[in-house]
Formats: sequence, structure tokens, C-alpha cells
Amino acid sequence: MIERASYDRHMPVLVTPVASDLSRRLVDRLLDEGGQVRAVARDHIAELRAAGAMVATADPDDPGRLEAAMTQVHTVVHVPDLLLARSAQALEHEAGAVVAAAEGAGVRRVILRSVVGAREDAAEPLRRLLGRVERRFAEAGLPTIVVRTGMVDEVELRAVLSGTPLPPDLRERSVGLIPVAAIVEVLARLDAARSTAEQGHVVFTATAAPITVRPLGDSVSTWAAAGRAAVYLDATSAPLLHAALAGDWIAPDGEATLDAWGFTGVDPCGAELAAEVDS
Repeated sequence: MIERASYDRHMPVLVTPVASDLSRRLVDRLLDEGGQVRAVARDHIAELRAAGAMVATADPDDPGRLEAAMTQVHTVVHVPDLLLARSAQALEHEAGAVVAAAEGAGVRRVILRSVVGAREDAAEPLRRLLGRVERRFAEAGLPTIVVRTGMVDEVELRAVLSGTPLPPDLRERSVGLIPVAAIVEVLARLDAARSTAEQGHVVFTATAAPITVRPLGDSVSTWAAAGRAAVYLDATSAPLLHAALAGDWIAPDGEATLDAWGFTGVDPCGAELAAEVDS
């Protein structure tokens, strides 16, 4: 489905929703490529436009507005707010709206950011609903790509984990943090590898390197000691968070998937990228 040497920078890429540090940095990275970039956003609109992006001020779960924003778009990159999603239903509805809009607009391809272990029979809610979302993408009438990531060292997640008390079992949970820049680079390179295929579905996995694995509580303590901004969220504000944190972020998926690092040539342990996790 993907041809490394096939490029079409004349058709724009759309990122939705642009509501996190990861998605904003992805927009900047894609603009650096010199292509046309569209963003679906409700905040930071002036900054996105100043950077050179075309911004659609639509709700990310509104198929009609999304379809209009996707007119003549080649690739849609859907980067939902996963661990901090306000509800499983909202996350699933939003993803369904993206697929429906992409099909209606004649988009050439959709890329989804998911998490390792996503499957419909998963033990916890986030991975279980992402299993359903991935199936919807796989059944779409256009080529789709899923990138399942380990735990990404996102600014918003740092703030919440620093300000929200974690039970001892979660603080002791071993995780490997992936630099945001590494996932941004993977998504940007997948966008650049534009194919002429009209169907197909592929799943990539991007997990952390073993050298970055340590108890989650150690990372949280480091962030707190550095005086990072902290945000308190109760269980109703981030209902998927604790159960998802307790899942397996290290072991590779049990099913056959492609290695995102090897395919794209991104080194998540590179000095520049790894420095983000330790800062």
C-alpha cells in the first residue's frame, strides 16, 4: 500500500484535531516540508494561521464540517486525545466522524494514532474502544494506516500526572516514554510516502526502547521537582486514564504489525530526541 518513492506534495494534508502539543508540532513539521497543511482546531487558531496552516474551526466530531475541510486533501492524520479523552463514547464518535468525512470527501488516505495493545477484546476500556476504531478504519473505503504507540512523553500528560495523585501500583508501573518529536517524525514521514493505492490497511507499532524503561513514579517525581506546570483531573474528567496506565506499554503487540521505526528510519533513541524525555 505504501510506496517509499511516491510523493505528491501538491495535495494538502489535514491534521485533526489540533488540540495537543503533539498535533501542533506535527503541523509545524509538515509545514517545514513545504507542503500545504490544513488543521481542524478550536484553539491556537491565530498561531496556526501565522505558521502558514489553513485552519478550519470545526468540531472534530462534525462529519459535515470535516468533509468540507477535507476537500481535495490527500492525507488526513487523526491524532485524538487518547489517555486524557473525556469519554470513550466521544473518542469513538470522533474517529467515526473522521472516517465518514474522509470517505465522503474522496480523501486518498487516513492515518490514525492509536496505542499498543489496541484490540476489541482488550481488558481495559481505552484499548478496547481503539480496537473498534481500528476496525472501522480497516473497513473504510480508502487506504488506512494505524500507528500504535507506546506512552508518548506529551506536555499535557506530564502536567496531569504531576498534578493528579497516582496509586502506588501505577507509580511502580514500568513504562518507556517516547519523545514527542519521534512520533511527529514518524507521522510526517508516513505522510511523505504517498501511495497511489486505492485500498488497503496497515498497522505499525512504535514502542519505547528498553533503555528508557523505568517506573512511572520516577518520571513523575522528576517532572514535579523541575517545577513543571501541574493540572489536577478527577476520574470524571479523564475516565480512561488510570485503567489505560495500568495496561502493558512495553511488550510488543501479540499480532503481526510493522515496525514504525524501521520503516521510517526514525531513531527514537537519538540524542536530540531522547533529550526531550529527560528534560
